[in-house]
Amino acid sequence: MSDKKLIRNLLAVYLTVVTGCAIVVYFLNDWFHTWLPEFLGISSPMTDVFGAILMITMAFAAQRLVAWLYYGDQEFGMQKLLRELALREEERNASVRQISAELRQIADFNQVLRRQLELIISETEKAAFDIASRLQTIDGVVSDLNAFVASTANASDKLQANSEACIDHNQEMLSTIDSYIKQRLDTTETERSRIEQVVKEIQSLDGLVQLVRNISGQTNLLALNAAIEAARAGEVGRGFAVVADEVRKLSTATDEAVSKISLGIDAVNQSTHAHFEDKLSIDRIEAEKTTLLGFVSQLDNLGNSYQALSDHGSNAMQKIGSSSSQLTSMFMDTLASVQFQDMVRQQIEQIIAALNQLDGHAAALAEHLESGRAEGMDPAFAPLAQQLEQMFERYVMTSQRESHRNALGAPPTEAEATEAAAAKAPPKIELF
Repeated sequence: MSDKKLIRNLLAVYLTVVTGCAIVVYFLNDWFHTWLPEFLGISSPMTDVFGAILMITMAFAAQRLVAWLYYGDQEFGMQKLLRELALREEERNASVRQISAELRQIADFNQVLRRQLELIISETEKAAFDIASRLQTIDGVVSDLNAFVASTANASDKLQANSEACIDHNQEMLSTIDSYIKQRLDTTETERSRIEQVVKEIQSLDGLVQLVRNISGQTNLLALNAAIEAARAGEVGRGFAVVADEVRKLSTATDEAVSKISLGIDAVNQSTHAHFEDKLSIDRIEAEKTTLLGFVSQLDNLGNSYQALSDHGSNAMQKIGSSSSQLTSMFMDTLASVQFQDMVRQQIEQIIAALNQLDGHAAALAEHLESGRAEGMDPAFAPLAQQLEQMFERYVMTSQRESHRNALGAPPTEAEATEAAAAKAPPKIELF
């Protein structure tokens, strides 16, 4: 029932009672002031007092009677409302008790959540510790690998330097051999020309031998003629005959010597041909040239292969060194990623602190509901909006502030926008 209806009910009862009282006073006024004082034997003032008491009593009774006649109760039609209000009050009290009980159970619910969050912290710390331990083992292996790579690289550099020196020396030797081959071919050609010249000169001695032989034959013929002329001269030419005989003997000896010289020249010529025939052979010279050039080519190919092998080893060591450095960098990045546990732990601890605040807030609400105080909450009671602002001030990461503002639908501040832009820079190790 609304207040306006209640006022209308009261006004209707009031007008009815007032009208009835006015009619009674109007028609019974003379009787009341003349007969009643004489009947009761009281004075006029006492009659007024008695009349006032009688009127008030009659008005009170008439009010109840009219209310009962109009609304069926003596509470001006409010008895049903009062029963409804009492029922609602009972239902409200039951709801308050239920809500208070539920609010007090929030602490148990939050306690379960806190234990689960603490378990998450413990598990993540254990997992992070295991990862860090394994990364430390990997770090030892990587360090040994880096040391081995560095040592091998130094040895490879020394071998590379020695190889380059050997290759340079081999190139010089190849150049020397090539020069020697050319010189040897030139020398062989010169020797061949000289030997051919010697052979020709030896062969030219045959003409001199024939000349001496002809001279010997002429001398022998001359001695024979001289002997004939001496025999013809008789005793006078006997001395000349002796001379002629000696000349003939000398001619014979000369002819024999010339024959021997001719045989010696032939023997020398044959011996020279026999001794230098293989060296003077064009085919042999070409074969020797081909063999030497093939030897030079093989040495050159061997040097090129050695150079290629050395370059391949150097490139392999550079690749291994680069991969080792990259592996070290990846290891450092992985080690930095383990810091996620610190961030998770800090965020979960802040959530636990917020749950503790929520426990206190729910307990304060339950106490207020159970007390039924109408003067309001305790001044020390902090609304949830204020507690959210305090929680926002305790954040240490930009992502937490962004998530908080997004949950409340609030735009970021200029400083937070600047921090968000800076957060897009390359990540750094962030310790807590």
